[in-house]
Amino acid sequence: MTEAQQKIVAPTVTVENVHLEAFETLVYSRRHEEAGRELLRILKRLKVGGEFAGHPTHEGARLRLYTRLASAITALLADPQFQLSQEGFDLLAVEHATFSAVFQASAFGNADHLLRQFGVPDEGDPNKLHFSSPQTIVKLLLAYSLDSELELDFENIFRAAPRLALPAFLGMLANIVVLSPEAHRRREKLLTLGPLFEQVELGEHMLAAVSDAYMYCSYATAESKHEIKRSFNKMMRRLIEKQIEIPAMPAERRISERPTILVPIEWFTSLHAMYRCYAPSIRQLREKFRLVMIGRSSEMDAISKQLFDEVIEIDAGNVSLADIVGHIRRVAPDIIYYPSLGMATWWVALSTVRLAPIQVMTLGHPATSNSPEIDYVLVTETMPVDPGCFSETVFLISGDLAMVNRDDAVFPEPELRPSPALLRIAVPSMACKLNASFMASCRAIAARSERALEFHFFPNMVGMTWFQIRREIAKWLPNSVVHPRSDYNSYLQNLRNCDIHLSTFPFGGTNSNVDSMRLGLPMVTLEGLEVHSQTDSGMMRSVGVPDWLITYHPSEFERAALRLIGSDAERVAIAERLLETDIEGVFKDRPDSQYSRDFAAAVWNLYARHEEIQRSAVRYWTVADRLAAGRPEATPAALLTP
Repeated sequence: MTEAQQKIVAPTVTVENVHLEAFETLVYSRRHEEAGRELLRILKRLKVGGEFAGHPTHEGARLRLYTRLASAITALLADPQFQLSQEGFDLLAVEHATFSAVFQASAFGNADHLLRQFGVPDEGDPNKLHFSSPQTIVKLLLAYSLDSELELDFENIFRAAPRLALPAFLGMLANIVVLSPEAHRRREKLLTLGPLFEQVELGEHMLAAVSDAYMYCSYATAESKHEIKRSFNKMMRRLIEKQIEIPAMPAERRISERPTILVPIEWFTSLHAMYRCYAPSIRQLREKFRLVMIGRSSEMDAISKQLFDEVIEIDAGNVSLADIVGHIRRVAPDIIYYPSLGMATWWVALSTVRLAPIQVMTLGHPATSNSPEIDYVLVTETMPVDPGCFSETVFLISGDLAMVNRDDAVFPEPELRPSPALLRIAVPSMACKLNASFMASCRAIAARSERALEFHFFPNMVGMTWFQIRREIAKWLPNSVVHPRSDYNSYLQNLRNCDIHLSTFPFGGTNSNVDSMRLGLPMVTLEGLEVHSQTDSGMMRSVGVPDWLITYHPSEFERAALRLIGSDAERVAIAERLLETDIEGVFKDRPDSQYSRDFAAAVWNLYARHEEIQRSAVRYWTVADRLAAGRPEATPAALLTP
């Protein structure tokens, strides 16, 4: 291990706790303005894992504390003297997911009791409520939960007052925990309403909320779920063009022997999943390209910086789009390569404008950008990707995605249990990947199993969100274990104690698959059309597991899981085969990695042939297509700028 590697440790995040009594004092003494500001601070602290200062954190205490907080919020909003300005509503409503989580984690379960405080019952039907004033509407939108027992005509409200409603619309779409059938149905509906907001002038203070909604749409299930990005992209582009002078691209592209690639990173510390997946490919690019990384200092470290010729560190405390564009103008890149798009506000926003002659992405966040300014998406050929899922021209890369291990990992010895009395089912997946359809399948599996099962969820959450999702999962599977976020090695120890891995659908995993395979956990997955529905199946095929573990419908998924649960002989045989396979060797980065080397060749190919590719009608390039069209290994002399 190098000296730089020895110094790399997981980053420490400082989280401020919540002072509940101070908020209660402000509310119950009717100091409305101060209470509103304190509520916003509380929501932001709870969102990142803050706890209640001076209070225990066991389950009973948590329930009481969240109920006290929800009661104080109820008193504040129900007070007619508490009035929200548009700016105040903007700031609170974009935190809608956290606001709803407070009530979900409390004894109330949701904020439905507040809705009748704001509305006037219909004379003909007392179950219908009328909301006549702007104040009652903003309070309604703030308090309404996707899990509500009451129906709300979103489209009618949004159409009547799009600017007023925009922050609540964005906040609702940023919900991480969407497990109930009602919440799932409402989110799917919200995702169809983007065009209602396209003419609203977006404020810069709402960019982060747009970015969150942009990313979280991927965890929905409708085939059209990414269409909302087209609306977001129009709004963000209009905001940027009003504030920043975007450099014009030259009429004729300059071709050089060693072109410059700018790599905007969202997360790229050497312990992060993004580095583990994309460092090998970026390393190969350096053979032909000059590489410049740009990002916040907290998102990189000494190891990741070594992959680049130049590193630009953005001020983490004050990220300015204008400053970022200034850096990009200075670099004047030939290509901008986004390893991922969806996890950082500024890159999501800037992907809507042209800042380099060629703009390329890979699927660190596995979904289309739906931006006309992103030219290409690079995808491994091991996935049967549907080109209709992308607005970008698809370039397939030969071989499996090459990955690297975490330097801090201490992998435990696998523990194969031949015939346990209690079979443990692992779901090592972020909270946002869980949904009502997947949970319904888990419940069906538990109900139909002839042996005792214990589900273990690893949602990677802490604080209130962990408490919230634990309660929501318990509604589906009362005896399940929901692990809070832990360090990586503790997670591996808990995962080792499980017997089977169920992949979430439609959005599966990547690094967690390698973890389970190395520990000998057989996996069951459901393959779909999008890349995020194919990663698991592609990796499973690469290690040669039986085809019946890869399914195509929830009922088939359930049957495969029950077969694995019911047959210790098959389960153990698959586990032994996994343990005999060099899993690390299959996916680990090697000097001769087919994927990494072909990745660099593909980028060079599209650099040399960009105009030709764009003139063609071809929007899906297989490896064979690319080779047949010509694979320039050096810059064509005719293209060099004198």
